[in-house]
Amino acid sequence: MSAQQLAEIEARLNAATPGPWRAANPEPYRVVSDTSAGLWGICDMREGLNGRNAGRDLDFIAHAPSDVAVLVEAVKALRAALEPFAQAAMAYSLELAHPDSEEIETVAEPELTVGDLRRAAAVLGTP
Repeated sequence: MSAQQLAEIEARLNAATPGPWRAANPEPYRVVSDTSAGLWGICDMREGLNGRNAGRDLDFIAHAPSDVAVLVEAVKALRAALEPFAQAAMAYSLELAHPDSEEIETVAEPELTVGDLRRAAAVLGTP
């Protein structure tokens, strides 16, 4: 996923009706937004019109904004944690490809620290 794609996803999330969103059952199945101004309808679904999965689909829709927000933040955290490794890999690959190039000397070789490793492990969920 490119930085541009992530920015576009985040922009759509921020432009959506504020939440939190929740499913309001029973039929008609409805997703509403609980705002300080009251309830705002997001969508309505009916079991007969929208199929037997209307309730499950509605639950998915109701959780979409909060789920997308969590995923966007996770992608940002992963990128930040992995940035030192990407820089080190780029410097190393440039040096291997052009060992005698004077231009490569202008690329600062980043040093990875134990802290970098610990941050990456924490974000990746590894001990």
